[in-house]
Amino acid sequence: MIFFLLLLLIATSAHRKAAAAGIDIYGPIPDDYIHKDGSAYHFAEGSNASIWVHAQFDISHKQRVEKRQTPTTGPAHIGISLWTSPGITGLSFWIDDVVYNTPYYSIWPFDFLSVGIAYRSLDYDEQLDLSYGKGDERCGLYLYSPGVMPVQSWTQWDTQPVTCFRLWVNLGAPVWRTWFLDGVRG
Repeated sequence: MIFFLLLLLIATSAHRKAAAAGIDIYGPIPDDYIHKDGSAYHFAEGSNASIWVHAQFDISHKQRVEKRQTPTTGPAHIGISLWTSPGITGLSFWIDDVVYNTPYYSIWPFDFLSVGIAYRSLDYDEQLDLSYGKGDERCGLYLYSPGVMPVQSWTQWDTQPVTCFRLWVNLGAPVWRTWFLDGVRG
C-alpha cells in the first residue's frame, strides 16, 4: 500500500513540476533539447524536455493517444529513454515511438546507467535487448533483456552501463507468459 502511495506521489509531483513550468505534457516535447536526430531527442537534466519526459512515464498509452489527439507514428507505440546517471537523471536521449527491430543509440559517447519506459508495459512477446559498445559498435555486445516478465508503463530502473537498445517481437516467447500476463492484466 505504501509503495502505491509513493508511486502516486511521484506521478503527481512530475505532473505538478511540468504544470509549474508551463509544460503541456500531452503536447510535443519542448524545444529546449540539445539535439534531435530522427526520432531521438538528446537533452540535459533540468531542461523542459527532461521534465516533459519524466511526466511521460505516468501517462498511459490510451491517455497519450486521446489527449494528444494525434496518431502515433511508430508501430511499437512505446517510449524508451536511456540516462547517464542512476535514478533516470543526467543527460538522456528519448525515443518517443520506438520502431521494432531498430537499434537505438545516442550520438553522445556516454555510458547510460538507467532506463525508462513510458506509455505502456511490454507485451508478453516483446523483448527489449540492452547492449554495450564503443565507437561504431555501440550495439556490439548484447548484455541482457529485462522484458522477460511484464514491465509497467511507469518503469524506470538502474542498469549496468549500456549504450544501445532494441525492441523486437520474440515469437518464441513461452506460452506460460501469455497465461500469466492475461491473469495479471485482467
